[in-house]
Amino acid sequence: MLAELDLGVLRVLERAVGRPIPQVGAFSSKSFGYTLSNGRIDRLGLFEASLPALPEEVLKLTALRALSLAHNELTSLSAGIGRLTSLEELSLTQNRIGELPDSLCELRALRYLYASNNQLRRLPENIGELASLLDLNLYNNQVTSLPESFVKLATLVRLWLNRNGLLSLPENIGALRALTYCDLRQNRLASLPADIGQLTALRCIHLQENSLRSLPPTIGGWVCLEEFYIYINELSALPASIGELRRLRTLWAFRNALSSLPASIGNLESLVDLKLSNNSIATLPDNLSGLRSLRYLDVGCNALTGLPESIGELPALVHLQLDSNRLTTVPDSLRNAVRLEKLDLHHNPLDVLPGWLTGLKNLIYLGAAPAAGEPASPDQGAKQ
Repeated sequence: MLAELDLGVLRVLERAVGRPIPQVGAFSSKSFGYTLSNGRIDRLGLFEASLPALPEEVLKLTALRALSLAHNELTSLSAGIGRLTSLEELSLTQNRIGELPDSLCELRALRYLYASNNQLRRLPENIGELASLLDLNLYNNQVTSLPESFVKLATLVRLWLNRNGLLSLPENIGALRALTYCDLRQNRLASLPADIGQLTALRCIHLQENSLRSLPPTIGGWVCLEEFYIYINELSALPASIGELRRLRTLWAFRNALSSLPASIGNLESLVDLKLSNNSIATLPDNLSGLRSLRYLDVGCNALTGLPESIGELPALVHLQLDSNRLTTVPDSLRNAVRLEKLDLHHNPLDVLPGWLTGLKNLIYLGAAPAAGEPASPDQGAKQ
């Protein structure tokens, strides 16, 4: 039985949206409906309800633990939102909200705040008072800086700030010790504070499509990191400390200005996928054999004139992209790459294509421009 107060609120809301609001069994941020607990509305979804503003009646639903106002036409959020002190999840995704009220930070039970695809220009100065916050999604807004209190979000586990206008990060960003996922792609970051290395719980970080010219050596502190995306920046080098990321499985650093790689990259024993295309790399380190888990290596569109013998000592390698370099030979050690399925040597001035390449038993694709006196045709299948 629905409590009389909540029933009255429900009727007002139904008039506001012009249709009945049903009770639902399962609830998500895309729900249009409500759930009950002990006769009170504890979850309310007004997804795609064409609301221009939050009806003040909603603020009477003091038992609410989840509220979705996603995909509406809100341009602001009532300061009264702070009265919903039981709220654990708030979705404001896909509206036109320009600013969040300071009273939002009175929601000390709030665990999930989703406000992506809005027009936010700033965050509340006291946002650090959201003492229970786990997820904060602010994707695709207009935030250029973070308030000082931001680093007080000690419980924050997942953060999306991608596609904003961020110019810098707080110097003490490392205080977010619980952070495991951080998405900062498509901002205007030119550098990172040294303290970022204190984010020792990080498992995945997206820094692609910024203006980064260097990475601080302290990133070696990311001892739990598994995925690292730094492509489309202006990096001229990777710090030697990258070799300390022993759990790293994915490293994408293509379309930068790298001219070489640190020898320590050979320490990345868990690395599976390494993409370094469209740089200016002239040589690869001699100790690639340490990359025991590497399956995908892309160093196409670089300035390689030769390959180290250790290229053939990668026991897991299945895809090797070497197109558009300056290679004239292929090292004999590559015949040991018995798991290799795809090898692309297009657009290299190869003197000769070794016959043993077509004898690699798992090779499915061999791409190579024809060389003088070489009968093999380009794009030949390895197995004819």
